[in-house]
Amino acid sequence: QQAQPPQQAQPPQQQQAQPPQQQQQAQPPPQQETAPQQQEQAPPQQQQAPPPPQEEERQQQQQQEGSTEQTEVATPPAAEEAAEANSPPSDETTKTASVTNPAAVAAAVVPNAPATFELRDSDSIYKGRRMCIECAPVVLESHRLIFFTSAKVGCTVWKQLFRRMMNQKDWNSTSELTLHSPKHNGLKYLYDYDKDVASEMMTSRNWTRAMMVRDPKERILSAWLDKGISDNSRYMKHFCNLDSKNSTAKKLTQAQVQTFASFLKTTQNVCPRDPHWQLQSDRMEEKFWPYITDILHIGTARRDAEVLLKKLKPAKTAGAPPNAWDQFGKTGWGADGKESMFDSIQAPHVQHTANRMQDYYTPELEDLVEELYRADYEHDRLELGGTGDGDKPTVIERFSTSPTPKLEEKDQIYKGRIRGCYDCAPIVLPQYKLIFFTVPKVACSVWKQIFRYMMGFHDDWDVVDETRGDGLPYNPDTNGLKYLFHYEHEEAQTMMTSPEWTRAMFVREPKDRLLSAYLDKVIGTNFAVSKCCDTKPGMTDEERKKCKDDVENGTFKSFVKGTISDCANPHWDPQSDRVAPQWWPYMDYVGHMETFGTDAQRLLRMVGALNETAPYNRLIEVNSAHHASNASAKLVQYYDADLEQYVEETLYASDYAQPRMKFEKHTIFP
Repeated sequence: QQAQPPQQAQPPQQQQAQPPQQQQQAQPPPQQETAPQQQEQAPPQQQQAPPPPQEEERQQQQQQEGSTEQTEVATPPAAEEAAEANSPPSDETTKTASVTNPAAVAAAVVPNAPATFELRDSDSIYKGRRMCIECAPVVLESHRLIFFTSAKVGCTVWKQLFRRMMNQKDWNSTSELTLHSPKHNGLKYLYDYDKDVASEMMTSRNWTRAMMVRDPKERILSAWLDKGISDNSRYMKHFCNLDSKNSTAKKLTQAQVQTFASFLKTTQNVCPRDPHWQLQSDRMEEKFWPYITDILHIGTARRDAEVLLKKLKPAKTAGAPPNAWDQFGKTGWGADGKESMFDSIQAPHVQHTANRMQDYYTPELEDLVEELYRADYEHDRLELGGTGDGDKPTVIERFSTSPTPKLEEKDQIYKGRIRGCYDCAPIVLPQYKLIFFTVPKVACSVWKQIFRYMMGFHDDWDVVDETRGDGLPYNPDTNGLKYLFHYEHEEAQTMMTSPEWTRAMFVREPKDRLLSAYLDKVIGTNFAVSKCCDTKPGMTDEERKKCKDDVENGTFKSFVKGTISDCANPHWDPQSDRVAPQWWPYMDYVGHMETFGTDAQRLLRMVGALNETAPYNRLIEVNSAHHASNASAKLVQYYDADLEQYVEETLYASDYAQPRMKFEKHTIFP
């Protein structure tokens, strides 16, 4: 089963809207949830109900096949009337599209973004697919927000929120028609605005454009559990034309969607573009992705929603208006109205599917889904990790640690080594729900500087001087940062396993890191002598003298094969030992020193902490080019073939074997 490349899918620009008189549509079955398309009910005089929405859209596509010309669709009268009936947007949104420099806006979000921008009537996010209820984004004019909802990615909660923000009395209704039908839910969509205004909304720095995404493995399984086998597969029969008497090519039996494996094959062959399992990277034309300012993840839905909504305030309110989170998202949800959005659905909507993944996935099915959704995993804006090659733990890895590992008081990442170990317990940034495992010689100084700035230490955030009495920024006793050992055991246990928290670390190619440690801690310094000779217990005076002579007068090779073989230290210990094996499946993000700039910004964006104007960005830029010792450029001077083999196959074999680190052996001496 091969993935369907995005370029082979029907381009959204070729999607033609039917004339208004042809858009008469029978309502879908009441049991349908988040139907891909819902249209107005056919007039009474019409005797024969039209085909289901997806079938009608498929017929429209077939009518257009073979045409090499793209005809711009006519503006539906309903959209023009809605735009005329609306009160004009604020002054900033009614400017013509030429006021904003689209290339500058896009470059602020995505480097090397295209220099041109053109919104067309035929674009799927505008008027090209009016039948599709998850194509055009929702517009919250009051808060300057454009949100791209996606089926099986919390769209129900988001539409409830938007209806609440628009003062709909029945905002928390779960009725399919009331909530998901654009004709009945009272929400504004991008096609309700004329092209100039819509273009400005899509490019202006004053507007936020956001989308929530979900790991494809969870999303497709959730779609099968909800749409494939529930209610006697009614959804599949209706919208994928299963068992249809009108199509001999698609006379499929219910048995063909009764297993997860058969469902995967059936959906790809029959209705691959259904919004419940369509590629998330196909949510919009590629030209629009550089203008998306916020990507949220359903695995951290509550946290990401809070970060986004706290940035949004009413555009036309005097004084200091409340942000959208405090006003609409923080309370009023759940059965008793005391929960925040996503709290009440976090367990059933996310955890229920996540906890069942090990019941349905096999390594072969996981490989198949990764191939089918390769475009999602590799899309740089979705930030979904790789395709099972180390960026993200596999399903088997994630659930092979059953039962959930227990955090012990004696664990070095907790309270086992509070004193004397600056990089044992991870740093905690509670406002971003980030747990960060610093690793010596992997920009740990830079990360501590960044975190100190984020925690409000703006006066001395960039101080780096371990000779000072306060030892900034290294010393946990003085740097003002929060560590895991600052939290009670039960809370710390939850933080280490909860999907609401992001656990991250950065790693470095082992040969490069080892040489950096040697140049920094041996050459011109007494560090290695102190740690390996002077203070090492159990050594005689003669042994200490020999140890000191070996370190001070030896070579890099003798240091590697001799001294450190009996002298453990965080600066040259294997990075795979940074956490115990049972915690690796819970490591959500592993960045690399070799791509520090890109990976650092990606992590900060993931947790809602990216600040493009913060002074620490210059540190990220510098470290993205080279480290202080510039060790990578000196590898050939210090290594020989024998030493390289020893480091790869003996000293750091566990690092190269750890799949989450994704190290590739870059041979110095082929």
